[in-house]
This record gives sequence, structure tokens and C-alpha cells, in this order.
Amino acid sequence: GVRIRMVLVLWMVVGLCTHYVAKDGGGELGARLDKQVLESICNMKKDTKEVLQAVEIGMKHNTFVPEHIIAKISGKGENWCRKMISEIHRKKFVFHSSKPVDGYRLTYRGLDALAFHTLVKKKVISGLGPMIGKGKESDVYLGIRGDNNHPVVIKIHRLGRISFTRARSKRDYLKGHKGGRRATWYYVSKLAAEREFNHMVGLHSMGFPVPKPMQRNRHVVVMEYKRMTLLNHVKAIRRPNKLFENIMEIVSNLLKCGMVHCDINEFNLLVNTKTCNVCIIDFPQMITTKHPKARELLRRDVDAVKLFFSKRFKKDYNTTLHIVPEGKRPLKGGDNDSEKSVDHHHDHHHDHDDQQDDQQDEDEDNAKGRSKHTFKAFNKMMDKAQARVYEMYRNEVLADDDKGDDDDDDEE
Repeated sequence: GVRIRMVLVLWMVVGLCTHYVAKDGGGELGARLDKQVLESICNMKKDTKEVLQAVEIGMKHNTFVPEHIIAKISGKGENWCRKMISEIHRKKFVFHSSKPVDGYRLTYRGLDALAFHTLVKKKVISGLGPMIGKGKESDVYLGIRGDNNHPVVIKIHRLGRISFTRARSKRDYLKGHKGGRRATWYYVSKLAAEREFNHMVGLHSMGFPVPKPMQRNRHVVVMEYKRMTLLNHVKAIRRPNKLFENIMEIVSNLLKCGMVHCDINEFNLLVNTKTCNVCIIDFPQMITTKHPKARELLRRDVDAVKLFFSKRFKKDYNTTLHIVPEGKRPLKGGDNDSEKSVDHHHDHHHDHDDQQDDQQDEDEDNAKGRSKHTFKAFNKMMDKAQARVYEMYRNEVLADDDKGDDDDDDEE
């Protein structure tokens, strides 16, 4: 009797989960790419692409897009449109619902099809490798670059897969649309990808240790592949003090540019275990120091790094970082200690070699000419990029869309 009840409960749970995934249409359905799916995407017919683009455009103002609207947008007859919709529905590129409106909307597989078809056609990528990372809001794959067959990283944003309500409440770029159309997982994922790509472009141009951004299409970001190790996978390291200093230096330099990462932890830091060089990843949640929660989020970042070093390497640090008003931000390596935005209070077991390496790094950075004006210019550029994203959201304009985000790319 107990076993029968357990089987029944398990069957009900599986049934509810399956119903939720199928009903959502933008959740796990088609979330994982494989060779078969990618092959069907690359060989997608022009008619299939036009119908998917029509559904994509219709989703700007409709949760579910009726057949007659799809036919009107695509400029084809309803009979032809019905036949093509039936085909892409079998491939799980769209999800059909009869209530409250009889219509269709894209699934993540359909959105993947449009994005990857464009990236392959533009020779940004030519192949898809194994999944190398999976988080609550994104999937990360290893890919092959189209022009030289070098490895690249393909990050696919999938906001809403776990809890869209929670994601919307935690991301500041999803707020401020009361009374407007309800933001969909499709639009939010695209917005997160654009935000991350803009941040990476700005940070990479400033010389920050971030992967080089290559291309973005819809919710997919293609970036440089770094031959480094995720900090969470590092079990032991020869110079933990040096590694900690490098991490704090990056956070400090972001502060001097008026930026807070908001998610610095062992899962978003790539390290070279020999040289202790660090590379930071994952930028959709990055904010400016003008944000009302900037101090709180900065403290959380620093505490997360200190906690990891304490547990993994048995190293305790008493380091604090402070946000200094913009007018008082010093040059890197400046002599005015009273105005420094980073205060280090480490233990007494620092290696003399680490201090020499730090001084050498400072001299190299100063030689690159990182002046106060450069930091101000970068800060202004990031503010403009963020303001542009907000403006897009208020006006309900999709980033790369002219006939579903692909026509512009094809003309290029």
C-alpha cells in the first residue's frame, strides 16, 4: 500500500511538471541543443524562417499570435501559412494555445532557430560543441568559429526557466513597466543578452580582463574562449594571496569606473592557476555606483569572495571596499591614500613576492595611460548604453528587429 501511494504521488508530480513545461512554452521545452536540432536549424527553409519571424514580430504586442496575424505579417496566404505553422509546430519551434486566444508563440527552440540560423549564415559560428555550463538564467556551450575554426563560447540567455517572477523582481532593467504590456521570457532574455554584450564591449575596450565579445543575435552572445579554470574547480593553489589581490583589484577598478558587478563569486571568475591571472564573466546584472543598492551589492560581492577563500584555501581576509563619490575618484596608483576607494586590511602572512608583483602590475597599468578622463568617458558610455536599453524597453522596440531581427543581419 505504501509503495502504491508513493508511485501515485510520483506519477502526479511528473504529470504536473510535464504540464507546466508544456504550458509554459518557454521553459525547458527545447532548452537543450543537440546536433540534430542544430542541423535542422542550419538547414531551415526560407518559408519556415519567414513564418518564425512573423510569430516573433507578432509577439511584440501579443502573448499568442493568431494565424490571420501571422499570415498578414508574412504577406502570405492563410492556407500556406497554416501549412507552414503545422510544420514548425511539429518541430516544437512554436507552442499552440486555444485559450484565451487561439494562437501561437515561440518556444526557446524557435528562438534558438532564428538566432543560430543568422549566426551560422554570417559565419560567426560553424559548429556547436558540448555544454560547458548551465545556470538558472543561461546555458553555455563550446562552439566553433566560422572563419578560422577556433573555439568560442556561446552563451544562450534563458530567463524565466526557473522563476520568471523572481528574475523580474531581482533585475532592475525589468522594472518600471506597470500598466504596459507584460514582459515575456522572450523579450527579457533578449534584453539581458544585449545588456551583457554592451557591458562586455565597454569593459574589453578599457582593457579589463573579460572575454572578447564577438557577436550578439537575439538572446545569444558569442564570445572569446578563455583557456582558464573556473575558480570553483580550483582545489588548491600555490599563491592564494596573489589571487585574492587580483580579484579585489578588478573589483576596485570597476568601482573607479563607477560600476559594480553584483555577482562576483567562484562561479563567475576564471583563473590561471600558474600566474593567478583572473577573468570575470557574467554581466547582465551589473549596475552603476549610482544605484540605490550599490553599496549593499558591493559588500555582498566582497563577502562572497572572502567566504570562498576562507572555506577552500583556509585564508581569512579583512578587506573592505568603499564607493567614493565621482568627483573624488582617484587615479589608479595615485599617492593620495585618504581618497583611495579600496582599503585592504590583510593578515600578516603576505608574501614579499606578491607585493612586488602588485607594484609591477600597477606600473604596467599606469604605462597604459588609464587617466581620469578615460574612466569618465567609459562611465559616460556605459550610462548611455544603459539609458538606451531603458528607452528601448519603454518604447517596446526590439533590438535587432527589422522583420524579426534577421533582415538587417542578412543585408550585412
